[in-house]
This record gives sequence, structure tokens and C-alpha cells, in this order.
Amino acid sequence: MDAQLKKIFHISSFLLTYPDRHWWEGLEDCKKEINTLDDHQDAKELFLQFFSQLEQIEPIKWIESYVYLIDFGRNTNFYLTHGNDGLQRERGMELLALKKLYSNAGFVVTDQELPDYVPLILEFLSCAQNDYVLPIIEKFKANFLQLEKQFIEKKHGYQLIFKIINLSIQKFEDD
Repeated sequence: MDAQLKKIFHISSFLLTYPDRHWWEGLEDCKKEINTLDDHQDAKELFLQFFSQLEQIEPIKWIESYVYLIDFGRNTNFYLTHGNDGLQRERGMELLALKKLYSNAGFVVTDQELPDYVPLILEFLSCAQNDYVLPIIEKFKANFLQLEKQFIEKKHGYQLIFKIINLSIQKFEDD
């Protein structure tokens, strides 16, 4: 995976985390990084559209939409194995397998988030070797496409981030 695709996954990971004070303060650095994406103009333009939308909403409204859609949304939460069919025990096995894959790749995961949390997966994609990236993409590609669709239906700015993610996954697969 080229360095700019890795950067796209890293930026997307950051932008999909909870919009606390650290998040708001980090947006300027994000914009600087986005402006270096010369080889991925489509992603660059979509990121800039996202920032344009973000600038038109009050921070408290953005936080409220995050809590409503991500923390309480059934179809828009960021835990990718949450909605999979099956028993809780099967989800637990999926989470353990994911944690093991991270560990095998040398990626340190804290206990603060479950291993199927979208920003954590994206951070992994931004730094892991391709041998470890491919199984994650194969496993969760449909989930990312579904999240893009859900955010389009909700008319939420995250639709742009998931469009970027899905375009980047496609570019990775094409290379």
C-alpha cells in the first residue's frame, strides 16, 4: 500500500473518533496532511468537502449527532461485528481473532476499545503490512460500504469519510 493511502486511513481514523477537545484542536493538522495528498485528488476533494460541511455546524451539534448516530445508532455504530448475525459468543470469537491478528502484526491494542471499532481498524490499516491489511479489508469491506450507505440516508457528513475509505479500499485492491 502506498504511503498516501496509509495517510488517508490514518486521517479517516482520526476524523471518525469522538469529537472531544483534542479532536477539534487536531483539525488544522488534519487539513495540512490532507493538502499533501497529491496522488489522491478524489480523496483530497472529499476531505475538503467534509471540512466545509463541518465548518457550517456548531461543535455541540456535531457532538450531539455523533452521540446519537454512533453511540446509539443501530445501523450507524462503529463496531463492525455488532450487527453480524449470530450469538454473542460468536462475536466474542470474532473479536479474539481480530485481536490476535493485530498482535501478530505487532499492533498494540489497548482495552479502551474493542478491536472491531472502525477508527481502530483504520489506524491498523494505516500502519500494518499488506499481508495483514488484506484479511481485514476482505472481512469488513461490506461493512464499510453499508456504513457509507447509512450515512448517505442520514444525510450526515460521515458519508464523505466512508466514501473516501471505500475508494481507498478499492485502490488498494486494484494495485
